[in-house]
Amino acid sequence: MLPDISNDEEVLDEVIKTVKLPPKKQEEIKENLPPPPPPAPKVDQVKFIKPVVAKAEEVVEEIAEVKDLKDKVISRVDLKGNPDAELTIEAPGTSMDAVTEEVDNTVYNSAGIEVKPEYPGGIDKFYKFVSENYRMPDDAPSGKVYVTFVVEKDGSLTDIKVLRDIGYGTGKEAIRVLKSAKKWSPGEQNGKKVRCTYSIPFSLISQE
Repeated sequence: MLPDISNDEEVLDEVIKTVKLPPKKQEEIKENLPPPPPPAPKVDQVKFIKPVVAKAEEVVEEIAEVKDLKDKVISRVDLKGNPDAELTIEAPGTSMDAVTEEVDNTVYNSAGIEVKPEYPGGIDKFYKFVSENYRMPDDAPSGKVYVTFVVEKDGSLTDIKVLRDIGYGTGKEAIRVLKSAKKWSPGEQNGKKVRCTYSIPFSLISQE
């Protein structure tokens, strides 16, 4: 049983002092707590509507009629042609915009083309021409002179070079004879005349 302390002011004050909590204690506890998290950002939500596929018979296309274009402004400028202009009709394949054919100046090897160049009458005619026109230099021994040249599209011989000779002017004489020869039939590739190289040996026999 608790003692009667209603008339004892000293005891009552002592009990109140021990029980009553100071208000500052609660404020200190609140200050030590972490701040609350910020509110989540607001996100706009878009509702997705499922597309509806219409049936082919339900689709109706509006076709514009001539009467609908009657009041439309097509152009503000009237263009008139020249009534005195001469009427010309171009023949097929003669257009002014036709692309110019590229000229092929490639020098082909005569061994690898479709139609090889040829001296008029054949190679035997050529050797006969050489034997009749070649002048054997004095004191020159027997031997062979190797010559190369380019047969142009018109059959003329250019870029004549002596690959090997036996000296005494034998190579120089071979060049002279080739320059005096008739034009050859040019080589052909893909149905077109082309430039091509040709090599040939001259067999020389000494007059001694």
